[in-house]
Amino acid sequence: MADIVDSNTAPRTPVTADTTPSPANPTTPPQTHTWNDANAQNQTPVVRKVAGTDRFSVDDERRIMKQQYIRVAEETQGHYLVGMDPEEFMQTFLPWNADTPAAYRTKSIPEERLRDLHRMASKKPEKAMYGAFTAALQGWPIEKKEEANGANVIVTKFGEYRKPDGECRNLAVDMGHYTEDNLPAKNATVHRLMETNVEFKPSASDDPFVDPPETTTAGAPIGNSDTVSEVEEDNVNYDSFADAAAGAPPLSQPSSGYSSPSISTGAAVSSSAESAVLDVPITANDWPGESKLVHGKETRGQIASYAGITMFLSYRKHFMSVVVFGRFARLIFWDRRGAVVSRRIKYQETDGEKTLFKFYLRFSQLTAEQRGYDPTVVEVPPTDPDAEAALVQFKKYDRDMWHCNAQMRSCTEAMGVTLPEDRFLRMTVKFGNSAERSFIVPAPVFEDTCISPFSRSTRRSLAYDCAFTSNPGKDCQQSKKSKHDSLLFMKDYWREESLRTRPEAEIYDILAEKKVPHVATMVVGGDVEGMRTKTHEPRLQLRSAYPPTIRKYFRLENPLQCHRLFLDTIARDLSAFGNCKVLVNCIADAMEAAQCAFDLARILHRDISSGNIMITPTHEGLLIDWDLCIVLDFEGHTHRPGRTGTWQFMSINLLQGGKDKQSVVHTLDDDRESAFWVLVYVALRYLKHDMPSNDLYDRLLLLFDHHTVDAFGRQTGGHQKTLVLPYCADDSCGLAQFDVPGFNDLLTDLAGILLVRYRQPSAKDFEAYEVKRAKLAQWGIVDDRDSVAIYQAKLERRANPRWLYETLRHHASLIPLPAQRSPPVTEDASSRKAKRRLEEVTSHPITYDFHENELLSSKVENGTKRLKTISLKHMNERLEGMGARSFNSRPAEDKEPESKRLKLDESDES
Repeated sequence: MADIVDSNTAPRTPVTADTTPSPANPTTPPQTHTWNDANAQNQTPVVRKVAGTDRFSVDDERRIMKQQYIRVAEETQGHYLVGMDPEEFMQTFLPWNADTPAAYRTKSIPEERLRDLHRMASKKPEKAMYGAFTAALQGWPIEKKEEANGANVIVTKFGEYRKPDGECRNLAVDMGHYTEDNLPAKNATVHRLMETNVEFKPSASDDPFVDPPETTTAGAPIGNSDTVSEVEEDNVNYDSFADAAAGAPPLSQPSSGYSSPSISTGAAVSSSAESAVLDVPITANDWPGESKLVHGKETRGQIASYAGITMFLSYRKHFMSVVVFGRFARLIFWDRRGAVVSRRIKYQETDGEKTLFKFYLRFSQLTAEQRGYDPTVVEVPPTDPDAEAALVQFKKYDRDMWHCNAQMRSCTEAMGVTLPEDRFLRMTVKFGNSAERSFIVPAPVFEDTCISPFSRSTRRSLAYDCAFTSNPGKDCQQSKKSKHDSLLFMKDYWREESLRTRPEAEIYDILAEKKVPHVATMVVGGDVEGMRTKTHEPRLQLRSAYPPTIRKYFRLENPLQCHRLFLDTIARDLSAFGNCKVLVNCIADAMEAAQCAFDLARILHRDISSGNIMITPTHEGLLIDWDLCIVLDFEGHTHRPGRTGTWQFMSINLLQGGKDKQSVVHTLDDDRESAFWVLVYVALRYLKHDMPSNDLYDRLLLLFDHHTVDAFGRQTGGHQKTLVLPYCADDSCGLAQFDVPGFNDLLTDLAGILLVRYRQPSAKDFEAYEVKRAKLAQWGIVDDRDSVAIYQAKLERRANPRWLYETLRHHASLIPLPAQRSPPVTEDASSRKAKRRLEEVTSHPITYDFHENELLSSKVENGTKRLKTISLKHMNERLEGMGARSFNSRPAEDKEPESKRLKLDESDES
């Protein structure tokens, strides 16, 4: 057989007739499918982003923050508009309100404050800059509310809040800016309470951005207008392109371009070399306005991460920050679409010394909505009647499930994140002509994905419908009664506003109208009024400063709109399955939903992942997250901008792309293959098998996280999947031997059919089979073991649109249920008393296992802690020997013979 190769890798030629072997045409060799230019608009971009990969990644190195900052800097390329004049920046994003008095607007700046700010530039190391900054700006513009003189102004405080934020994996900004009422205690960092933040760097080479040229003449030098003498302290060198010095072109850029500059740990280079670094022309592969220096890149990722975390934890539509590097500073406006960055501010000079004071003067008179807060979300005290009623309902579920993280192992515990005390938010929404609704939701908690600022920023949580507080036990007149005692599932994210897309709320309406099974029921949903990004607005003006050849690298074409849904379905994560039969059946249900949506509504899901398949309380599968789907008959558009799918579960076809890396179209076959990789991923992580733990880590890393980047920055993956898929299809050497009976047969069956897409017999194989089949037909013999015959049989099965979920359900019916445990019992007062007495005598903690009807004690032998099982009979004998009264765990008529009790590890294969 030929090597694995997808048909999309062939060069573009006119589409030919489909002559793939079929029951009607059984022996004709398959022809290569190609794409014509009419299908070019359907290309699927593949981007490996933090927000879409870290949730399922097994790579521990991703938790090293400096590496994370570099990743964030790389994935946010093209989202920065650099070069807005600071005065124009403040007029655009910090306008004067009509009720702000003229006396406040013209407030004078004391000379001692200006002198303190000037001294900051000469401070080294970085920490020495903090004191000068706070001396200059602490208490500005007012220290007490009484000083406002009638102006609607907030009182803010700065401080060196270097105590890490325990709610955010111990991250800490250099300096937080808080309102007086929200000032954190004990000098702690609290990202969710920040109004703005300040990041300090001691050197000008730490500047994360590069100002645009003063002129737009093609070929003019690009870079900051400052001379080399202003950064003479910096040790600057080219970014590890040793070959460039020898005359070879840089690896990541065309031979006609310049190498990307960066920071070196070596000695300082000559001033001419520094000049070349600071004023390097932008080539076709450079991102305009973004520093190529290593320190600058790291700083850009760092401040972007802080902005992403703050916007996620506090329901913000935008955020503003300041970055200070050496003798310069910049103002930055962030939202979910991109960031607008001011030109360099020379705060030591006359024309720039007052800029930072003006920034905070204007900022303090902004309303909460102007400062970025979502006006539809407010925090409520724990004593609020709705909050109290919500807490009663929330406590019916595990704490992690409040934020829809009900997995086999707590995500928050694995990351070392401290969960905050119970905090609740009131969310008031009104969509279209519907009545206003009010919900109580738990406050967001830190997730790995929230460090990415330019993303959909999806939040999921339980939601309590406040209509049930005033009308307990009655149907809510504004919507149907919840199936879960007034609890709903809330999803909040930022969707791309484009004519080629449909809001997810409309998708749920279509799915309900077409009666697609295994899909959640939407109660209410839609776009949140007033929550729309605006960084795309100045893009035409700012990008005009760059040559036309590089303007296309800006990724700010369409705005993002906040979209919010409330679903009448509460489910748990797929990884929390009870047994293997439930796992397989739930994936089958989800794929039936995907198939029916395609057949009945012409909707293609395009994001089949472990996180998007949920388990209902009745152990049925549910397919959620239709925000990346496309409606194939929607005005003829079948292309959706942005990333499609979750990296770990993408098909080989999408990860490797076509020959030109741009001719791949996401089809239903890609969704089906994604379901297979979901099954493999969950099985390897949570089912018993014979793969050693060290090998398992390496295999998961290579199979689901590995990727490569070519010279043009394009990311590809799936190389390990091309090796694993044939192994799974070969029943003699599978991926791993699973302990669950029949599960290996399922993987073999699925992989064999999926492999048909990539591997097919050669033309000679078809010719030989035709000759052989004709000879055997004379004797009435059919050889169904020939490779071509097997291929045709699998091809015929694959032609059935229901083949995937029918195959899953067939094998699920063959997988036996695990042995049942004995029924739970109740521990009475005498049992608890006897257990405490036994603990006192044995000096070992004892845990009662109600399912096993046994007492378990922890015992240390040879330095190893093990679990020792003590039966009731043995324990009673020990108690009687000590003169204590024995006890029964339950009435005598309910007791079972000891021989019928089952061991825990024999009844749960997961």
